[in-house]
Amino acid sequence: MSNKRVKYYSNNDMSISFYLERLKLIADSLDTSTELSNINDALELVNLTKFIDNNLFSTEWKSDYREELVSKAKVAKGLLGKYFSSLSVEDITGAVSVLENEYYDDFIATFSIYKLVDKVTEDEFENLLSGSSVPIWDILESKYLVDKFPKTLKKLFLSSPRNFETFLSNYTYSHNKRKLYIPKNISKEDMLALCQKYIESDKANPNYLDILLKPIRGTEEYISIDASTKVKIKKRNEEIQNKLFGDLSKGGGLSIKLAILSSKKAYDEEVKGSSPTDMISYVESSWIEAHTDYPTLLNNFQYLYDFFTEDLISTLPSFPNAEMGIVERHMGVTTENSYIIGQFFGLKHQMATGKLRIISEFTTRHKISLEDIIDWFFSTYSKDEFSLKWLSLNMPSSSEHTANKTATLFRIEESVRTQYSVFADTGSIDSEIVNLTSTPAIRGLKSAIENKYAYLSEDDVSHSIVNLLYSSQSSLTYIDDKRQSHDFASLIIKQQLKATDFHDYQKPRIDYLIQHGVLTKRKDDTLKFKNVNVLYVYKMLFAYGVVGYHHVKPGIQKTIDSMYAEGRLVFEATLFTRQESDYLNFVLNNSQFDNSWAIRNSYQHGTPTYEDENHYLFDYYIALLILLIYVIKINDELSLRKVANGEEPAYADIN
Repeated sequence: MSNKRVKYYSNNDMSISFYLERLKLIADSLDTSTELSNINDALELVNLTKFIDNNLFSTEWKSDYREELVSKAKVAKGLLGKYFSSLSVEDITGAVSVLENEYYDDFIATFSIYKLVDKVTEDEFENLLSGSSVPIWDILESKYLVDKFPKTLKKLFLSSPRNFETFLSNYTYSHNKRKLYIPKNISKEDMLALCQKYIESDKANPNYLDILLKPIRGTEEYISIDASTKVKIKKRNEEIQNKLFGDLSKGGGLSIKLAILSSKKAYDEEVKGSSPTDMISYVESSWIEAHTDYPTLLNNFQYLYDFFTEDLISTLPSFPNAEMGIVERHMGVTTENSYIIGQFFGLKHQMATGKLRIISEFTTRHKISLEDIIDWFFSTYSKDEFSLKWLSLNMPSSSEHTANKTATLFRIEESVRTQYSVFADTGSIDSEIVNLTSTPAIRGLKSAIENKYAYLSEDDVSHSIVNLLYSSQSSLTYIDDKRQSHDFASLIIKQQLKATDFHDYQKPRIDYLIQHGVLTKRKDDTLKFKNVNVLYVYKMLFAYGVVGYHHVKPGIQKTIDSMYAEGRLVFEATLFTRQESDYLNFVLNNSQFDNSWAIRNSYQHGTPTYEDENHYLFDYYIALLILLIYVIKINDELSLRKVANGEEPAYADIN
């Protein structure tokens, strides 16, 4: 039996079974005559009652013994009340000096539960803390203490620059999130001074410095970081990075090659000599040279350059499950309102803008700009194919500076967004209505197509199934060294396995998948998936979060319909998917995410100042990419409307 004291963390914590034997020993020896003389013994009883109150019992314990434990919990609570009520200020001070680390949070909780706070003055509380190692974040979890002793806690909080991280932890993402209460008597000036001390300290963490460079939602009440402080943050961050990693331009670090070739032959040669970390792609120049008509050039963006999936979902948003490993997803510091991106996200945007640059070079030889192709769709194709007349977009001139062109393209995005919103509401684009309409939210752009996008529903079953099947953290991926895979779905597909091959702790999850119609058994009891279409849908939802219903095969559509009827999926009718809307907001503005690129915002009042001309080019091609996404998604919407109205038998390409 372990001598480690009983500690309750949560009802789902993996340590529960570890404490049950000791819990039983303590409970069995407990009666009304038991005397508590040690703070750690008392706090262990507090945790014991949490186990019992939450029915965290061994499966071997019979019902009558469980009932006995419930009675023991009542005895324990009586003993605890008696113990804490008897403590004097000297007793409390002595208790703090012998307090074991795992019980810091429980001890702080007793101050409000058992009214210990009424026994000490603020000066006594300050003396009590000064001789203890109780971390400040445990104290700040108690609103009661923060409100009761604001002077002491302000002094303690501002005494260490490292506590600025404690403040920021309220706004950063964590699996074990704890709400901390900041003393109300700390002014914005106090917090800014602490921030500046933190920046200059040797404890400054570059991950926290990174998130300070942009506004963090919710912090406005406590701090305003001015431009000069942001400059200090940026310089300090660079200084720390150089100390940690040196100058990477001189070698070292992970080498990733990005290459975009202009012929299939050159591409094949490059791939032969590439490493697994390289990103190699190609834009076939001969195809563009031979097909310079606008419909083909625009269809190329939909089909040839990896900008869209087969079910017409943009590939440019971040898809953490498909693009990031478990370690990368939990590296660094992000706020609760951060857009989750990894290294691949940045690389694929370098590839995407690089492709546009090469395509532009090829089309310019034929006196066709990318702006011309976009303008043709709105001014000519939409009118001829869909009888929809758009207001003039006034594309920028090729002779303008790159920054000016970029600013114009972002204004055009807002114009297209507003015009589409008016069309979705009224069925046409009227200039007077457009002029009186505010620019709508991207996620608010509606679709007239029913069941346009399918998503996982909010029920626990659908999320449990998809994680059991495809998460690398699923408990079903490993039996032994010979029978393992990166996900459970591939394990079942690759190996002939029976339910009896799995460990006892895994079998309930196998039964769960059988119960919900995902798995079934063959005659020889080996496991197989009941419906491969269901498997496909769950795989797409795990990787991309969405399925484009009208661009999958009829068999997949029937499966989606069945999954919807079972409550596993929901449908939405919008122009963009949730993921695409999030991405566009991330790139364009800071309305949704703390770490947004917010490129459009940089061009709203003039143009940004960059030292590197390539930065302007990156913004320019991002603006073009966004307009091309609008073009493809609007064409899809208008084509599907014709199908829904019986004007066309199937989806139509631009031609």
